[in-house]
Amino acid sequence: MADQAEVPEATVENILSQKTLKWVFVGGKGGVGKTTYSSVISILLAEF
Repeated sequence: MADQAEVPEATVENILSQKTLKWVFVGGKGGVGKTTYSSVISILLAEF
């Protein structure tokens, strides 16, 4: 398991600041809100 120091902060700003990040995956079993989370992430990223 990764140390806390190695885990990046889970923010939209952190996603945008990554130079090598090309994809954001939202996963899970059926009915857990993948479409909702994907939509929210898309809206937040579009605001920048």
